[in-house]
Amino acid sequence: MTGNEKERLLSILRRYGNHESWVVSEIENGLNNTTRFARHGGQDYVLRIYENHADHNKVAYEHEVLRQLQNADLSFAVPVPLATKDGTTYIDTGDGKLAALFQYIEGGRAELTLFAHARTTGQATGELVTALERVTVPWPPSYTPYYNLDAIHPLVTRKKLDVWLSQVGKGELEPAAIGFREEMALLEARLPDWLKRLPQQHVHSDIVCDNVLMLQDRVTAILDFEFVMIDFRALELAVLLYEWVDLTENGMISDLAWEAIRACLEGYGRSATLTAAEIEALPHLIVLRCMVLTLHFLGRYWSGLEQEDASRYLMDFAQTRSRLQQHRPDLIKLAEQYIGTENRG
Repeated sequence: MTGNEKERLLSILRRYGNHESWVVSEIENGLNNTTRFARHGGQDYVLRIYENHADHNKVAYEHEVLRQLQNADLSFAVPVPLATKDGTTYIDTGDGKLAALFQYIEGGRAELTLFAHARTTGQATGELVTALERVTVPWPPSYTPYYNLDAIHPLVTRKKLDVWLSQVGKGELEPAAIGFREEMALLEARLPDWLKRLPQQHVHSDIVCDNVLMLQDRVTAILDFEFVMIDFRALELAVLLYEWVDLTENGMISDLAWEAIRACLEGYGRSATLTAAEIEALPHLIVLRCMVLTLHFLGRYWSGLEQEDASRYLMDFAQTRSRLQQHRPDLIKLAEQYIGTENRG
């Protein structure tokens, strides 16, 4: 950390209180934002600087959802944004970015390959889904649903996406580019039925193991509500399941991944269920997650926030789609066993 960067961070922290004893240290950043540990008076905090946007409405919406969740009687914590001296829960840093300070929550990141972690993360996800169903915010969310692919990133218009797919699809990525276009058409065909049959509510939309804190086998927190939005309820579980669908052996979903998926579904079923229509849609929603990641990181690349283009995400989309086309019945059968409403004990 350079001296200039440290002074910049300290100037932000002083807006939360005139503490000359602030100490800042680096921690591993996420994929989207800059995160730093902060400490003073024997207390630990986490400072986040938003890199995806400088949209006040997005941060205000996130913080309102977090405020309501403080009263949801969850078995784990969610981030608590702290108020500045001016009473706001986020600040304009003065260089075109927004920042927020949160209470530190103890725990380490959930481990993909530990079945106990998969089970308790699944249970916590179901618990959060149930709590988010009761959250109401008196203004519309800034983020649009996953299924609105044209609004995932402001730089990724349909026209520019078509050009990019044509360019990257001239070589080994040609099947992936073709498949992406096919899946977009399939989404448009499925959407009218989904909008009738799949419940929508607030969803975190990014529950992955990196956003789950654990102590031993207990979930202590679910983090990073930046992308909270109203979308299909089943999307929450689809995003989490993708964590293990991406664990492969010889190009197929590995046996270890299947056991983790089983554990996750078992845990989810302890706190929530999905309808038959939602379970049927789960494999398609996992593929939709891959599509959104491709568009999101393509937009970040075009905006200069990423060094690599989104080609690897496009390849991952193609591989995930292929796996789920083959194993869709297996996933649906497991989901019916553990989280189907008819199996609720």
